[in-house]
Amino acid sequence: MLPTTDEPWMYGESSYHSVCRLPDGRWLAFLRGTGTVPTNGAGPTVGFATSGDGRQWDYFKENPVIAPGKPWAQARNKGAKEYRPAFIGYLGKRKSGPVGDRHEYLVAWAEHSNPQIIYSTTMDFKTFKRDPRGYAKWGGTDGLVTAWHEGKNLYFFAGNQVHVMG
Repeated sequence: MLPTTDEPWMYGESSYHSVCRLPDGRWLAFLRGTGTVPTNGAGPTVGFATSGDGRQWDYFKENPVIAPGKPWAQARNKGAKEYRPAFIGYLGKRKSGPVGDRHEYLVAWAEHSNPQIIYSTTMDFKTFKRDPRGYAKWGGTDGLVTAWHEGKNLYFFAGNQVHVMG
């Protein structure tokens, strides 16, 4: 469903993807690229793709979007050489100047060598604003995080860990 590409960031193998449905009906893939040729000296990096049917995917030309050298990926953790998708949460519509209302999302990824989750917001999945509080106090295991929204709480599941944001 999510094939590798000819691009160095996702050439040869890929894994730990997350797929969600956007409010406009399109599918969004949150991709972990593990190319055989490191991108900018990094290990796994993160990118995105969209699809109208969940079968044919349009990979962003900006991929990898979360990688060394990107201001939202390097600002707080200069030693990170590996990035992994964690989760995407929908925050609702926000005012966006002359463009009008736009959808805003909470996006989190892990930065390694120690798994540290960073939260950010985005309206386009190409630029991100990191949470100024820094890394989340996350005791979860390495790997994907499943997010679930209920009422005013956001629940995160990873391995046998549950984290609640209210």
